[in-house]
Order: sequence, then C-alpha cells, then structure tokens
Amino acid sequence: MSSQTDHLLKLSKTHDSASLRYGLGLAYMDDKLPQLAQYELQKAIEMQPDFAAAWKALGKALAAIDNLPGAKAAWTEGILVARKQGNIQAAKEMEVFLRRTEKTKPGPATENLKNPAIYHPGHKGY
Repeated sequence: MSSQTDHLLKLSKTHDSASLRYGLGLAYMDDKLPQLAQYELQKAIEMQPDFAAAWKALGKALAAIDNLPGAKAAWTEGILVARKQGNIQAAKEMEVFLRRTEKTKPGPATENLKNPAIYHPGHKGY
C-alpha cells in the first residue's frame, strides 16, 4: 500500500467522514485494490448519499472487478444525484462511462452474478 493509503487509514481511526472514505477509496484504486475501494466508496455513500463523485468512483471500482451491472447501477444513481445538484459535468462523465459499459459484453465474472445490484443505503433489500 502507498503512504497515502496508510495515512488515510490512520486518519480513519479517529476522524471518520464521507470525504475521508472517498479519499481512501481513490487511494485503493491507485493501489490497484478495487475490492477495498468498493467497500470504502460504499461507506462514503452510506454517510453522504448525495456525494456524486463517490458514485462515479464506485462505478469505476465495480467495473474494475468486472461487476458491470453494479457499475451501471452506480453511475445511473450518480447521474441522478449530480443532476439534482446541478453538477452537469459529473453527470456527463458518468453518462459517458455508462454508454461505454453498455457496449461492453459481460465477461465470465458478470455472467453468473446472482445479485448484480450494489449496496444502496435507501434500498430495503439488503
């Protein structure tokens, strides 16, 4: 792990916040650890569901572990969040990711997913 990741992990023990979890998720992505990034980004969204950048990064983490249905769901939600905030640029970026993902055929890891949905704090099925 990078020194940035180590530093953020130490901070998270005393100062937990959506921004910190988001930063940790990005650091894990930089370290090529998308499963850990997914966890941290989901925590950021749980703390702050209107965090458009966290939705965008979560989609990237899910795509990196070949969970394309989950990535699509994250970006779809992120687009809605970004639009509500008037963050047109973030919405457009996620729309591009979503279009690219829709053109991608599922790989072996996504074909047999029992529940392609991602964690969403407002969803009652988890």
